[in-house]
Amino acid sequence: MQSYFSGKGSQASSDIAIPEINPARMRAGANYRAPADLSAAVNVAITLGMPLLLTGEPGSGKSRLADAVAWELGLLDPFVFAVKSDTRATDLFYRFDTVGRFHAASTDGDATPQRYIKFEALGLALLNSKPVSFLTGSALNLAADALVVQAHQQSRSVVLIDEVDKAPRDVPNDILTELEDMAFRIPEFERAVGHEVRVELTEDEFKYRPIVIITSNSERNLPDAFLRRCVYYHLTFPPFNEDAIKGSVAMNNKKDNKKTNDGNDGESIVTIEKICQQRLGSRFVEDSKLARDATALFRYLRSDAVNISRRPGLAEMINFLDLILPGSINRPFDLDQDKLLNQQPRQQVLAAVKLTLLKNPEIQADATGLLTKWLQPA
Repeated sequence: MQSYFSGKGSQASSDIAIPEINPARMRAGANYRAPADLSAAVNVAITLGMPLLLTGEPGSGKSRLADAVAWELGLLDPFVFAVKSDTRATDLFYRFDTVGRFHAASTDGDATPQRYIKFEALGLALLNSKPVSFLTGSALNLAADALVVQAHQQSRSVVLIDEVDKAPRDVPNDILTELEDMAFRIPEFERAVGHEVRVELTEDEFKYRPIVIITSNSERNLPDAFLRRCVYYHLTFPPFNEDAIKGSVAMNNKKDNKKTNDGNDGESIVTIEKICQQRLGSRFVEDSKLARDATALFRYLRSDAVNISRRPGLAEMINFLDLILPGSINRPFDLDQDKLLNQQPRQQVLAAVKLTLLKNPEIQADATGLLTKWLQPA
C-alpha cells in the first residue's frame, strides 16, 4: 500500500503520483450480476409499469441495480434522487426557490417562475418522455433551461429513489398517485399562467414510461398503501462459492431421490466470488492464494462465530480487495500474498482490514485479536 501522506510535517516531492480515482468504473452497469429471481422482479416491474421496491442490508448492491438496468436496456444513465430526512413529496419531481423569486419580485428583478425551478429525478424522467415541443410550449416555457431542453432526448429513463425509508412517513403516501399515474403538477407555474400545469404521459408516450427502482434499508416500515403499488424484492446477501455448490448438490439429491446431477452445480448462481471477479476483472484471480485468503477473512468477519455488531458489506469487501490486490496501474502494490497468513500481521494488513472492513471503533480496537483468532488452526 503506497504512502502518500506521512503526517510528519514534510512536503512530498512534486512528482508524487496520486491515484486517479474513477467511481464510475466500479458502478459500471456492465459489471453488475443479478440473481435470477432479481432479474425476474425487474421484468415484472417493467411489464406492469410499477416501481420495484428493493430492500436489503447496506452495501448489498441495491442502488447499483439501476445502473445495470439502464446499461442493459441501452438507456441513458439513471436519474438519481437520494432521499433525506427532510425530503418532501414534491422534491422527487422538482424544487422551487420561493425565497429567491420573492426577493426578485420585491427588488424589480426577473421573477419569471421558470428561472427558479430545478427538476429532480422523477421530474426529469417524465420530461424526458415528452417531446421537446411540450417543454418549450406556453405552459412550461423551459426554452432557456439548457439542462432540460438543449440536451433533450425523448426516451425511456431509469429512476433511482435511494433509501426511501429515510423520508418522513407521509412522503411515500403523498407520492402514491404520482407514481401510479406518472404525473405531477407545478402550482408555482399555475399561479403565473392562470391554469393547471401538469406533466403527464399521453397514450402515445406510454412507451417512454420511466422504470422506477426504489431502495430501502428497512430502517422504517413503509405504509401498506405504498407497498401495494410496488413490486417487492428483498436482496439477500449472496452466497460464497462453496455454499452455492453445497446447496445445489443438496437440492439435486432431494429431487425425487434421484442420484444424477441435473447440471445445476452452482455455476448459474451469483456468488461473492463471481461478483468480485466481475467488478475487479483480472485483478481478482479466484484461485490465487491472496484472493482465497481475503475471501476467507471476509467470510469469517461475517460469521456468527465472530458476532461483531456491524458486519462488513459486499461493497466494503470490494473496496478491501481494490486496496490490496496487485495489478492496479495507479496503485503500487507492496503486500506479499503470504502476509495475510502471517502469524504476526504487519501494520499495512491491519490498516487495510480496519479501515475498510471494521467500521466501528470498538471492533477496530480488537482487529489484532480478530485476525489472530482467524489465523489459529481449526
